[in-house]
Amino acid sequence: MSKLFSWNAPKDAAETLARLLEVQTKSYGALEIPKISQTILNSGKTDVSIADFGTGTGAYLNALRNSLIENGVRSRVVGFEKNKELCDFGKSMYECSEFKFENIDILEESPGENKFDVAVIRFTLQHCSNISKFIENVRASLKKNGQIFILEPIYSFYGSTSGESIFNLHKEKMIQAYRAFGGSIDVGLSLPLFLLPVHFESKTYEIMTHSRFTHEPGVFEDVTSETARALSFFYPEIFDTQFCEELPNRLELETTLNSNIHSFASIGYLYGEKK
Repeated sequence: MSKLFSWNAPKDAAETLARLLEVQTKSYGALEIPKISQTILNSGKTDVSIADFGTGTGAYLNALRNSLIENGVRSRVVGFEKNKELCDFGKSMYECSEFKFENIDILEESPGENKFDVAVIRFTLQHCSNISKFIENVRASLKKNGQIFILEPIYSFYGSTSGESIFNLHKEKMIQAYRAFGGSIDVGLSLPLFLLPVHFESKTYEIMTHSRFTHEPGVFEDVTSETARALSFFYPEIFDTQFCEELPNRLELETTLNSNIHSFASIGYLYGEKK
């Protein structure tokens, strides 16, 4: 296990979420971002405007922008985030002339019309109270034939090949936490349905799987442990200190002692274009 992060109690909401977003970008993003980047490159565009809706600190958007720049594509990006603390954190880290942040709630305020070539929504709809309206507002902000990429977790499809794996308990705790705040635990399964009513053409839908077999050693275990740490800040009664302290070592032991144990996280990936 790489032990990117040792356990310590989260200090505040912004620090907690910023740290998790950074870990997710370095782990899951390592598989997802090249896929998104290549699809944009395949469109033949050499200068793109990108909006990330629910950007958090902008870590994921920054990695996507860098990927495109490395491939010769100018990328002017805007991260939309309703949490002011996260937005301010992102500004301090990434803001420049071609990387801007807007602190607005997309359900309450329009991001504008016909402004962007590309829209990204990642791990945002699971928190959304009105998904259809959110998608409608995102669609309005896209230019004709604009590209949209949506990635959302499917928590029911998280699991392990061993019923005794600590990852299964982690999964159940995540489901408890998301139900506690009224989140959509399996929104990733329904992504094509959300695009049909609002005039998108769904191009690709698949379920991506993240596991210790799809990443460098220790990466999957690290992001699992960091997710538990972050959720312990908001739901300490579910993700108690003892569980969070034991989780990294137990995941490492499972990997070391039994190579047949295969734990995995599943994410719905949808690519569409505005008609």
